[in-house]
Amino acid sequence: MPKIKPFNALRFNQKFVSLKNVVAPPYDVISENYQTELYNRDKFNIVRLILGNEVDRYSSSANYLKNWKQEKILIKDEKKGFYLLVQTFKSLDGKLVKRKGIIALCKIEEFDNKIILPHEKTLSKPKEDRLKLLYSTRTNLDQIFGLYSDESYLAEKIYEKYLSQKPILEVNYENVLNQIWKIENENDINSLTELLKSKQVLIADGHHRYETSLDYKNFQREINTNYNGEENYNYVVMFFTNMNDEGLVIFPTHRVVHSLPDFNWQKLQNSIALYFDIIDFPSLQELEVNLQKNFKHTFGIIVGSGNPYKLLKIKNLALLNSFNSLNLPKELFELDVTILHTVILDKLMGISVAAQEKKIYIRYIQKIEECEKEVSSNEAQIAFLMNSTKIDEVKNISQKGFTMPQKSTYFYPKLISGLLLREH
Repeated sequence: MPKIKPFNALRFNQKFVSLKNVVAPPYDVISENYQTELYNRDKFNIVRLILGNEVDRYSSSANYLKNWKQEKILIKDEKKGFYLLVQTFKSLDGKLVKRKGIIALCKIEEFDNKIILPHEKTLSKPKEDRLKLLYSTRTNLDQIFGLYSDESYLAEKIYEKYLSQKPILEVNYENVLNQIWKIENENDINSLTELLKSKQVLIADGHHRYETSLDYKNFQREINTNYNGEENYNYVVMFFTNMNDEGLVIFPTHRVVHSLPDFNWQKLQNSIALYFDIIDFPSLQELEVNLQKNFKHTFGIIVGSGNPYKLLKIKNLALLNSFNSLNLPKELFELDVTILHTVILDKLMGISVAAQEKKIYIRYIQKIEECEKEVSSNEAQIAFLMNSTKIDEVKNISQKGFTMPQKSTYFYPKLISGLLLREH
């Protein structure tokens, strides 16, 4: 199914830079303030390539890239290989876990071929941005995050012998230890290539970047009269990890609503009460515990009222069918994230799908404490707390050809930018 192959990574020369000062989170989770902090941290921070703040950030990214290569700040590995990445971090329960996988080139496929599958919707503006950057730099500046399923753990058995060796790259960033080993052994490369051939790959993170690479490939194919399908632009760098890996963790992404005209909690509460039981809790901690305990079809609420912490439990799913004006399939409509966006945000609060996509009244936040802070400081009017989407739900939805709303999943930790790049 997916065709993968080794490559020569372009990476920072540790003779001249410290990795912890030049890596960064993915571009789409970098706030304006954090962007400035990264700029100030090191003149070679990868943020200058993935999210520049110059007037023409696309040409400036290309110029930085060109200069860093000339100055040997970025150097290319002489020999091709796969790159084993292990990320060590604390899971939701506080347990230390490791997420393992390989970084390799993957042949870009149309979604209709059912070889590589999406699970979330994409928006045109981010794709336009990433496409301009790709045209300018002609370089994969980070990796797509892909999942496959293998209950036999064949790849993990190959990884074992490398884990006892010294990694070629190692950096602790935002409480996550990132370690990379190079796999150059031909037998190991062939075994991993054959393993992935029999699998279907689900995009966990990087949908916009994958679709951008697809558009770029199709354009290049049209203008190349000698196209053979093996040109560099037919491949994108992807991280592959096993769905059954102990370190595959999905964190919830919460929503806060702000600046909504004529927001009235009492009126909204009356509307919500028609479809959900509303239970008050004396503290955020108790609300969080009960949210996780009930799990499906429940939401937490923080609102600026006398009793700010509330749990919503759906009364009867059948009552919500009238809100399914788009005739979404049952598997998709009954997801918590769909119910929140379709029923509560759109129909009961009047935040249209178009406004949701443009994030006009909504912010997405990972930490519950930050949601509480925004509401208590009146930066937000109300916060909706979510449980994590389960990997089985993601797999089921994508295999049936459906896509979830944006920010349905937050695979933790993110793949940081600046470890491995790849030139076209």
